[in-house]
Amino acid sequence: MEKQVKSICPSCALSKVSPGVDLVRFQLKTPNDKKNREIIRLIIVCRLVKAKGVSYAIDALKHLGEGYRLTIVGDGEAINELKHQAETLGLDKQISFEGKKIDPELWLSNSDIFLLPSLYEPFGQTILEASAVGLPTVAFHSNIVDTATVNILGDLGIYAENLNAHSYADAIRIAEKKVSNENSERLRAHVKNNYSWETLYEDVTAI
Repeated sequence: MEKQVKSICPSCALSKVSPGVDLVRFQLKTPNDKKNREIIRLIIVCRLVKAKGVSYAIDALKHLGEGYRLTIVGDGEAINELKHQAETLGLDKQISFEGKKIDPELWLSNSDIFLLPSLYEPFGQTILEASAVGLPTVAFHSNIVDTATVNILGDLGIYAENLNAHSYADAIRIAEKKVSNENSERLRAHVKNNYSWETLYEDVTAI
């Protein structure tokens, strides 16, 4: 974002602050009961456009088997193409398209792993929201896509190292092993310490 602004106004003096997330709205989910379930619940929350890379997540599902369910919350110009992809791969029973919702916090709280397969993402507010709820995020590494995910999560994120569905599926399997109450609390603490509204207020007023 800084580069984009500088390209328009090279002489502008810029100060960078991090966005905030509502920690009251996005509460830490209740202790997970993963050991008592056979289904791993994956979720995507985004605009359904090609830059979000949702097609990679759908393709990845075919490498994961029947023990996974993917909920896609959002709408956009690519929705029909993505639905067709799911049907063609025979995954329509494992993938649900829920459309745009005004209560993403509820959908996140009923999931295990957050998927962000974006190819371009200047920041990614949904990363903060998913982390506040305690969900591990699976993304492509910022070395191979133009995103800020690694800057936001560091080693708390789980990253696919290659831009393909197989690599993304492998990253999801790694994330599955990290689904725990301890890791959820660590993600929540990271967001609270770095991206709360209080932190944003302090950063802005210090300028």
